[in-house]
Amino acid sequence: MSEVAELAQIRELLDCVDIEHVYSVDDRHAPGLELARNLGRRLDAEQRAKLLGRDDDAEILEDFVFYEQLLEELWEQLGESARTELVRRAQEMVGDSDVADDTEALSKLGQLLQERVVALSKAQWEEQQDTVLEQDKPILILFDRDFHAEGGGERDGEDMIRQVQERSVDRPVWTGLLTHTVGAGDEHETYLKLGDEGIDLHRTLVISKTRVITPEQFPSHLRLTLLAPLMHKLVSRIADKVTETQEAAVREAKSVLPIELESMVFGASQVEGVWPTDTLLLLFGLIQRDSVREKLWDDPDVQSLTRTIRCLGEVGSSVPVADRQAAEGDDDEDAGDPGAPDYRGPRFYQRQQIYADVTRVNRLHQPIECGDIFSNAAAPSKRWVVIAQPCDLVVRSDGKRGSFPVSHVVVAPIKKLRDGDEPREGDFKLPYFESTGQHAVAQLNRARYQRLWLLDLAVFDPDGRARLHIASEVPVGLVDGWGRRFVQLRTDAEELLSLADRDAKGLRRALELDPPTPTQDVEDLVSEVRRAVATDHANPPFTMTLDPDAGTLDSGCQRTGRLTDEYARALLSRFGAHLSRPVLPYDLTRLPR
Repeated sequence: MSEVAELAQIRELLDCVDIEHVYSVDDRHAPGLELARNLGRRLDAEQRAKLLGRDDDAEILEDFVFYEQLLEELWEQLGESARTELVRRAQEMVGDSDVADDTEALSKLGQLLQERVVALSKAQWEEQQDTVLEQDKPILILFDRDFHAEGGGERDGEDMIRQVQERSVDRPVWTGLLTHTVGAGDEHETYLKLGDEGIDLHRTLVISKTRVITPEQFPSHLRLTLLAPLMHKLVSRIADKVTETQEAAVREAKSVLPIELESMVFGASQVEGVWPTDTLLLLFGLIQRDSVREKLWDDPDVQSLTRTIRCLGEVGSSVPVADRQAAEGDDDEDAGDPGAPDYRGPRFYQRQQIYADVTRVNRLHQPIECGDIFSNAAAPSKRWVVIAQPCDLVVRSDGKRGSFPVSHVVVAPIKKLRDGDEPREGDFKLPYFESTGQHAVAQLNRARYQRLWLLDLAVFDPDGRARLHIASEVPVGLVDGWGRRFVQLRTDAEELLSLADRDAKGLRRALELDPPTPTQDVEDLVSEVRRAVATDHANPPFTMTLDPDAGTLDSGCQRTGRLTDEYARALLSRFGAHLSRPVLPYDLTRLPR
């Protein structure tokens, strides 16, 4: 991007929100004499003497008042360039290594903002802030963070942002923290920490001064600074309308006659094997959906905000992909850390669109569905996804799956994709399968059949483990029909354990030969018998464990994920297409590899 294009983008962004003045509040904007005076407070006597060219007066320069007098006398004698050089040397003496970068950044900022920028020191801002904030026009204020060169503190900029936010609620005032104390890779982390210090994250942004110096980067971060409060205001406005229509939806739902509710909520739910409360939630959604759209369409604030946000969005300067990935990368590194910021970015919500909250699914004992993901208990990294027609999986009120219930379901293995890999012809892509952003595929051409009742056991365990103790009671909170299914499966498990026990004991007796078979060989063979009782193929996805003595049956798997309805339906359709793929004559020219 050329400098001309960068200037044009900045002008367009500011015009979208009608900002005529951008205030840059920075200690570097302080008058040179004031800077030299404040920096002198941090110098020892010898440094003051060297700065003023009076090496023989080091002893008397212990007195700061005397330093001020000599400085003012010297200042009157110096030209503009000599004054600038004196301030620069004072900054070097106090260890201000960022003076050159700061000077370059503020100079470039002035070039980018041109006539719109108003440069103020901290002292000048404190004098003029009342007048500035009383304006009716939109303004943008970019605060430095560290004001030590002006005699202030290292984080005074945060305090000033907090004060401006308190005084400008519901006003067109934008703020940003423009600082050299934060590198380009640390902006997001610093930004999140501001929220813990009373700063509204929806009304400000952290920008490293390196963004100003680096070509093409400042417009994208300026755009985000301007977007932040507008997006928050739009979300708040929509939330208000959702609340209004929700109350109306509740009133309408309450007005539905009991006989109709009984038919829809309980009658239809019982036939379809659905939890009645879910049907009632569906009813609320149907009532509210069109109403909230109508209210939003007629709301002038929503229309105005949408136009402004669209205007900003049309300016070609979005946040670089690398910066967004770095922000989400910070969140991934903090995963599991109870003290980490609760950051929820685009990837978090994208995963919510694809994957259900399996913790909630298991805790609520939700039935087995197409798209349920099971991990092998012995090897958790090995995962499989259930592919089945939803109607075939539904358990009716009698605890059975229709008149001709399915006994097996297809499960396809899941394989994570490495960077650069693409799905193959027989794969179904599972985007953002890991919270890190890593994708995976369901390998449809390697699918196997799994006994369905062994997966059903996961419904009864709050952690999703497919296991059962024959003495356990019916779990509380099961969907209609699943209570009866639990009793039925518990009986089946008891019979299976009894059969396995009889076979094992009979096998032990049959193997009491002369010479006797080693005990370990007997136990290994017993295990093989139990596996044969539990499964109908030699290489099952999961390894079942039967313990007749303890009265437990463990299917060797755990429900650890679930695709949302949209992706589950897409998976089922894709598998159907995979099964019905055309069969062409084989290639006579194909040679073995």
